[in-house]
Amino acid sequence: MNGRGWYGRPVAAACMTLAILADSAAILANAEIGPREPSSLSVFAVTIRHHGVDAREMERSIAMPLEDALASIPGSKETSSVSEYGKTSVLVGFALGTDGSDAYEAVRDAAQRVCDRLPRSVQRPEIRSRSEGRNPAWVAAVRADGCPESSLGRVLERSVKPALERLAGAGDVELAGSGRPELVVEVDEEAAASAGVSILDIASSLAGSDLLAPAGSLRLSGITLGLVADGRLPTAESINGAYVATGSGEPVPLGAFCRVSAQDRKAEALSRVDGEPAATISVSPGGGSSLPALSRAIARESAILSAEHGIRFTVLSDTGAEVAASFMSTLSATVQGVVAVAVASALLVGAGGSSAWKARLVAVAAVPVILVMSAATMSSFGIGFDRHALAGLAVGLGSAVDSVLLASERLGGSVSPEAGKTAMRKLAPSLAAGLATTLAVLVPLAGLDFLSEGVASIAGAIASVCVVSWLATVLLMPPLVLGSGVSPVALSRRCPRAARRLLAMNARLCTERPGIPLAAAALLGIAGIVAVVVSPIDTSAAWDENVVYVHVEFEPGAAIDSVDKRLAGYAVALRSREGVTCVQSTARQGSGSVLAAFDPSSTSRDRVAEAARNIEVPGGFAWVPEPSVKERSWRLSVFGDDDAVCRRLAIDVSAAVSRLPFVIEAVLNFKDGAPGVALRPDRERAAALGIDFSSAADAVRRAVYGPVAYKRIDNGVETDVRVTALGKAPPVVGDILSTLLLSSAGPVRVDAIMTPYRGQDVSRIQRLDRRRVASITMRSRMVDPRSARDAVDTAVADLRLPPGYSLEFDRDAMQVAERLGGVGSTFILAVVLSYMATAALTESFGVPLLVMSTLPPSLAVPALILAAAGVPLDAASACAFVAVSGMAVNASVLVVNERRSRLDDAGRAGAADLYAVTRARLGSLAATCGTTVAGALPFLFLRGTDGALVRSLAFVAAAGTFASFFMALCMIPALARAAPRLFHSISYPEPGYRKGTER
Repeated sequence: MNGRGWYGRPVAAACMTLAILADSAAILANAEIGPREPSSLSVFAVTIRHHGVDAREMERSIAMPLEDALASIPGSKETSSVSEYGKTSVLVGFALGTDGSDAYEAVRDAAQRVCDRLPRSVQRPEIRSRSEGRNPAWVAAVRADGCPESSLGRVLERSVKPALERLAGAGDVELAGSGRPELVVEVDEEAAASAGVSILDIASSLAGSDLLAPAGSLRLSGITLGLVADGRLPTAESINGAYVATGSGEPVPLGAFCRVSAQDRKAEALSRVDGEPAATISVSPGGGSSLPALSRAIARESAILSAEHGIRFTVLSDTGAEVAASFMSTLSATVQGVVAVAVASALLVGAGGSSAWKARLVAVAAVPVILVMSAATMSSFGIGFDRHALAGLAVGLGSAVDSVLLASERLGGSVSPEAGKTAMRKLAPSLAAGLATTLAVLVPLAGLDFLSEGVASIAGAIASVCVVSWLATVLLMPPLVLGSGVSPVALSRRCPRAARRLLAMNARLCTERPGIPLAAAALLGIAGIVAVVVSPIDTSAAWDENVVYVHVEFEPGAAIDSVDKRLAGYAVALRSREGVTCVQSTARQGSGSVLAAFDPSSTSRDRVAEAARNIEVPGGFAWVPEPSVKERSWRLSVFGDDDAVCRRLAIDVSAAVSRLPFVIEAVLNFKDGAPGVALRPDRERAAALGIDFSSAADAVRRAVYGPVAYKRIDNGVETDVRVTALGKAPPVVGDILSTLLLSSAGPVRVDAIMTPYRGQDVSRIQRLDRRRVASITMRSRMVDPRSARDAVDTAVADLRLPPGYSLEFDRDAMQVAERLGGVGSTFILAVVLSYMATAALTESFGVPLLVMSTLPPSLAVPALILAAAGVPLDAASACAFVAVSGMAVNASVLVVNERRSRLDDAGRAGAADLYAVTRARLGSLAATCGTTVAGALPFLFLRGTDGALVRSLAFVAAAGTFASFFMALCMIPALARAAPRLFHSISYPEPGYRKGTER
């Protein structure tokens, strides 16, 4: 057994290193590599359709009870709903930490309970996990390429949509340009009335006979058998042969006065691509889904569907593919950063001569070894390798590899394991202090993941690489270097004459006038703090890089066909603009939407958005919801009980804020409903004929619209069956009045008991937290949300709100602003933790002050650069400042420890002493700062809004670390001259010592 201790056992250290690398490779082989989309909030969307029902009835009968049911689920945080003609959508968000599977089960049960109390004509609830605030992740046009054009809608509804909904990570799947397959039973009203049969009778008879119903169970030979009553008609055509009881009690086949046909329901939305009609399908991401994984799954499934059904997909937008491309660019930047760190390490070590190449080889080899071990450590703790984790690895590696270079410098002068142990013991305080300050900062930083996505991943990556580098430096490197025969690495001590002169001038200045560098640093730090305080806060979210979404509003009640034609011309005009590659339009009643894809290398998002706003839409208004780079949008909401009052107040608010100097425009997020016809009953006449109003209204609805009577199951496929009047599509007022009603006196027309009149109702009713709300969107120049809120409050000060009504300025923006304000407290906490960690390691309350003194002026440099460039303070940059605060003090740690080891604590340092300190640590400082800057630089050139946090981290790390190099050289020598007692450690009397007695 080797008696020289661990530092004298290079073979054992080499075997341990190889074993750790082998384990790391095994771990990384199964690691999750690729971008992830963490689910910060579980959000579910519940959509219920009831065709032919207006917005107010949808709100009363569906939205309100569904909101109550969802709000009662434990963990539910917020509910919102939108009710419109024939459709209600309710969103429910759950608090952080809520299990997504449990939440989904609770939402499903609540929706089913509500649906069970609704009429059978109500469609089953559609429940989807939803990624909050996201546009569709994938949009494609679908064309028949082998299958008949007439069956395309059936294929999309019955095969394509269900297949995409089943994909992991998929949320809402919406079709446009095609209708749902259905069976329509058209009734000859006169023939049916003469037989004493109403449309309701026929619908009820079919729904009650064409079904499969459970009938209990029975025992046979000791076996329990399920019993069902199967009354299903064998084919759709056999509906004509079904019997219905007439008024006289005689059964009559439906074919006597009905006609059954299979068709596609008229599409709720019409779609075009570049002005040409096309069916389109869009897939929204589910909460917590991985967009690249979802994109790949859609690509595989669409290829299978194309081959099976003879259809062709033309992808118009694929956010997942864009995110994957962004990840690959981040991966490329990571590789460049690692190579840059390795090159910087090689350039900064070796003193020349025959052994210099060996020294550089050791320095370069340390970089990938530490990287592999750190990556395996991250994977072991469940941290996936997304773009944020890769950036944290590269930036952290540049800072962490400093310990290797510093240890190499000390070990370079050791000729034996004992000497190496002594050298590492002297270096240990510097290494431990640097690690402690970095880790102390990362603890509060990891808690800011709610503020900016990816912060926790970056903190985990930096912590992993710093801890692994420290352990490798302390445990593995000394025996490998001292006992392997490889020439030890030494930091290059070559120093140009100009640099030596500058160091001498700096030493004289710090000796003769230490107040000058200290005052300059203090002013720089104060300027940086002021720049941060006065910088406007940016609360905007990232937007899609190569698509622009446009919302177009038309006059209330504008027919879908009319909207479609007008949008077609608008789409063609927008498609002709330079750089626009594709325009997809979707027309709905009274409104439409446009997706404009463009080539970022040929044009910019702002240009396309401006063109979308400026192109005239006949009878319409084009609105781009996402603001441009230099603009912001704010949502102002009026809450109350009466939606009409909320709308009136919102219009007044819009007029008031439009006069503010920074406001570009204010847009109402609502409009009046389409003109309609209402029927008012003659109650006396109806009573005389024995007709109640509810049955008369139901008869009109069934005759004119023909709601779903029941769902027919045929070969496992569900088909809506509608029963309506023959020849009333599309109906006019005369058709409504001629509808026949069964009475005690025989068939009578509707106009015998009802009088029509013109009316108008709302098109959409919005609710938030179970209160009605009307909102406006205010587009403005870039301004701090707090200033915008104060200006809005002043502008509407004279507006009197009725009791129970309130005005709220953009809730999401204010929440982000409040969280950004809390980053200051997090930064102070990080500094305090770093101070305490350094104090504990140095047994001094003064040394941590010296170390932390360089932090304000160092971080002031990136803060002032950002302020001069007009960049507002956003969540990404705020988190970056917290992250870098632990790395920016590493340079000062080296100079402080060098001064403490060289100089007498009791006296002031002279110019020669300060020169010796800075000259001795110049190479170490260059290594500390050079490797950190080298690792961060490649990330400055990433493109895309989704890389904002990574770019901010890289910029603040590079600029702050570069500034800390000069702060350590100037401030620490000046403090050594001005306040030498701060360098003292607390000393304790030896045992037996008494004052006045000399030992």
